[in-house]
Amino acid sequence: MNVSFSGLKNATCTYIVNSAPYQRTINQNTYNITNSKDIVLNVQLDNNGDNDLDNFREILKKYPSDGDKNSLSFTYAEKLISNDTKKGEYSLNGKKLELCDGNLALFSKLSKLMDKMSDRKSFVQEETYTNTPDFVRKIYVIISTFAKYLSGTDTSAVVEYALEPKRISAAANHMQKQIQKDMTDYFTEG
Repeated sequence: MNVSFSGLKNATCTYIVNSAPYQRTINQNTYNITNSKDIVLNVQLDNNGDNDLDNFREILKKYPSDGDKNSLSFTYAEKLISNDTKKGEYSLNGKKLELCDGNLALFSKLSKLMDKMSDRKSFVQEETYTNTPDFVRKIYVIISTFAKYLSGTDTSAVVEYALEPKRISAAANHMQKQIQKDMTDYFTEG
């Protein structure tokens, strides 16, 4: 068993950007896929090395996980609403998370966590993690995200993708940049 010295372990992710709308036909049904961006990051927090779990304990009470109680699932979904209008939504452990004055400190903490996760050495994967119910729940969300874009999604390929440290770090980097952009927009528009 690997031990995390950073306070983070058992991360999974997906990051999908569809820069132009297109049509996809699946089983003779045509679907319109819009311009969109989806980011899903999951991580288990602990206090080995850093106090990541303590830093998020109150947040996890407000946004409890449906799996491991120390687990954080952070998602961003952006859709093109009209020709030039995009709408992005965040959620934390399955609950909508709005960017507003009351949540600025939370978004700041999440941004710092994403910045930390951008370093591939900031988290470890326990060898037994893929055999846990928490992993099954997390991978189901990731596969559901992929299913919007792909037909005949190869589950083993998605699992491999979701566990790849380089991809997790890249997804965290993209999420951190999205948070920073949205916070900047919030302050300039507000």
